[in-house]
Amino acid sequence: MFKPQNKILIIDDEESELKTLSSQFHDNGIGCKALVYDVAYNVPLKGIRIAFFDIVINPSGGNNQNQIFATLAAAIKQYIHIDNGPFALIFWTSNKSMIEDFKKFIQERYTDVPIPFLVDCIDKHEITTKPLSKSLEQIFQNEIIELLFDFENVAAASALNTVDEIYHIVPKNDPWGTNNSFKENFDKIFSKIAAATLGFNHAKKQPNKAIYEGLLPILNHKVLSSTATKNWQNALTSLTSATSFNKLKSPDDSVQRKINSFFHIEVASTNKNQRGVTIKIDKTNTDILGSFSINDLKKWFGKIIPFKNGKDTIKEQTYNNSTLIALEISSSCDYSNDKPRINKYILGFKTPIINVDEDVDKAIRAESSYHVGGADFHFQGEDFQIWLNLNFVFGTMENDNRFSESLFVLKKEIMDQIGNRYANHISRIGITSF
Repeated sequence: MFKPQNKILIIDDEESELKTLSSQFHDNGIGCKALVYDVAYNVPLKGIRIAFFDIVINPSGGNNQNQIFATLAAAIKQYIHIDNGPFALIFWTSNKSMIEDFKKFIQERYTDVPIPFLVDCIDKHEITTKPLSKSLEQIFQNEIIELLFDFENVAAASALNTVDEIYHIVPKNDPWGTNNSFKENFDKIFSKIAAATLGFNHAKKQPNKAIYEGLLPILNHKVLSSTATKNWQNALTSLTSATSFNKLKSPDDSVQRKINSFFHIEVASTNKNQRGVTIKIDKTNTDILGSFSINDLKKWFGKIIPFKNGKDTIKEQTYNNSTLIALEISSSCDYSNDKPRINKYILGFKTPIINVDEDVDKAIRAESSYHVGGADFHFQGEDFQIWLNLNFVFGTMENDNRFSESLFVLKKEIMDQIGNRYANHISRIGITSF
């Protein structure tokens, strides 16, 4: 069922005031979700960008400040999901000192209240006339709110335009008011898009994924060619003032690892022939290692990551806490065709984070040693790096009994990068030395 995505939420315990407040938005063509406070409400919302709360939501009638704040904190948790995302929290009050007291109250007592990027207040009495009040205009003109709304609006408009253009392409041979041939033609066109994008067999198994991947390039073009009403230049001073890429820094390393994972890693499926799937191999099983002609795994590990002299303790800890992995690296066209074939895997390690500049001896590091993306990752509560041996690629079937569980799947962009790196490695010009 279609559900309107109102990004503005208003919560008040008095219905008459709620109507007055919400009409200020509706009369100015702004959608909002206005709800009378209910202590039994238990469906916290996602996608909220601005939330307006009466600061005194207290059905029990107590006027003790701690009671008021405890009820308000509970109400915020009731109506806004902890994973909601960025939002501004605006209270209906003329008493600004209460806002500061409430911030301290939350900071001292709660760790599970959704975190707004902005907390402010507006006097209810200002919200009485049809033209949008100056106080509300100032809220909407907050730089971050403007940029978030603008991006989401551009994305939504681009999706709408994409659907409209495809709709106009679909032949419509029906008499007015009927749609039999339209439904048939719609089916044919989108089936063709799905199969051409993901490959016929994969599309039959995953039509949703196939359609979305097929439409994404069109949507991407629409977004990039759209005219944004807001300019990110003022908000991205780190970018506009930097002299080189190396000067750009994340807030800290843990944040960068999460960003890397967001862009490059997804949860693994049970399908072990999927391109990019990363599979655990038992590094303690000598029979499995022997099948790969690896007699001394620790020595083999040392060739991928040659630690500097004096780093024996770090080397030992890293090896002990590393996981031997096989990464499926078939080309995207081979994977899309989904024909009976031997899958191509590359062997390597998922390791704890090490400082490559300080711990690794780059002078003796082999050309076949590849630190994937030169990046660190954080996925499912774990920090790690991925190291591959570009000389060690093998073919096998997905049901190979040497494989343990799937850990995660690397997405297309980074898989293309790995594929290019591997192709460059195996096609490099050799040098004969005497």
